[in-house]
Amino acid sequence: MAIINRSSVSFNSVPPFPRRCVSARVMAATFGLSGKDNKQVVLDCEIMNEEKIEAEGKTYNLAGTKFRLYLPLEGDTIDKTFGFHSKVGLPDSIDDENPDTKAYVKVDFDILLSSREKKAVVADPNNKGKFIPYRDAAGNEVLQGYEIQANVDDVLGPATYSNADKRPF
Repeated sequence: MAIINRSSVSFNSVPPFPRRCVSARVMAATFGLSGKDNKQVVLDCEIMNEEKIEAEGKTYNLAGTKFRLYLPLEGDTIDKTFGFHSKVGLPDSIDDENPDTKAYVKVDFDILLSSREKKAVVADPNNKGKFIPYRDAAGNEVLQGYEIQANVDDVLGPATYSNADKRPF
């Protein structure tokens, strides 16, 4: 029997990693309003590659790591949505009142991702809907590990991962 130390195991955490290309799949899509009351489709995605990363003395596998992409349906950023559609082979039109969110599910694509430090935040008492960094007693910002940094502009095209129909996790 081997002894496993808690410090050598990663619990559903994202490691620090530089920008890299991974294949991902849309697992769910929802239509709603952004924090600024703009119509959008939110894509819940997962990394499909069995991508192993060494960081901070631990080995992480990015397969199954979740992230979100946001597709604006109004305003001057709607071109991001049509860019995504074009890159992954979706139609070049969309109903901005009742988009077909099911059309996004199981869409596989390659994207450039990286991670960034995740800072703890609290609601800004002076600005509704805004957040400010949470600080400890010494005034330092509190960090909560790392999070995936994803942007719809970084989608490259259809997935190149050869086992795209299999979930490696």
